[in-house]
Amino acid sequence: MIPYRTLSSLLVCVFAILAIASCDDSQAPTAAPVIPAKVEMPIPKQIEIPIPEQEKYFIVAVQVWRKHYRSAPNEMAQGGTRSQRRISICDVLQQMSISDWVGRIETLSSNSDGKGVLEISLAPDIRVKTWNNDLSDAASHTLIDPSSSLFGTVSQMRKGDRVVFSGAFFPSDVDCVSETSMSLEGSMTDPEFLFRFLSVSTPRTK
Repeated sequence: MIPYRTLSSLLVCVFAILAIASCDDSQAPTAAPVIPAKVEMPIPKQIEIPIPEQEKYFIVAVQVWRKHYRSAPNEMAQGGTRSQRRISICDVLQQMSISDWVGRIETLSSNSDGKGVLEISLAPDIRVKTWNNDLSDAASHTLIDPSSSLFGTVSQMRKGDRVVFSGAFFPSDVDCVSETSMSLEGSMTDPEFLFRFLSVSTPRTK
């Protein structure tokens, strides 16, 4: 009888140990999930570029007479706004050369001969630009020579880049500075002023 009791006692102990182990496992706290540390992403630095006073007045002159053109009661009155704009622009530009104006690249391409074509937006629907073909550019020479340092600089830029530029407008008896639109409406509502670029650069952080 002793062996039977010993075996029975042993089995009871085994079952008891297993039951206790099972209870311990069910009551054991689960491990907390590992939360990765927050990664601080670098915030691009905004470059503030002050717009020269002369450029501001130029933009305002174009915008004011655009508004008058659109509100004019008839085509004769619309035509009169162009000559008034010419006076305003000439009051702003005492000479054709300007320095360190600010804009955003609108067009960056080349003509069939590989010369650079550049268009820079000063404000919505106000742009300064080169010609895009040799025939139109024969007298003004605005297209950018591929062998020039200016071409090398600008060719590394992208459409939409904010830039600082210098150069010269061309005089005009109609608009004070030459404007290339084919119609009165285009000239007054979406002007493209012919320009010879001498330098174009991206602003630098201080």
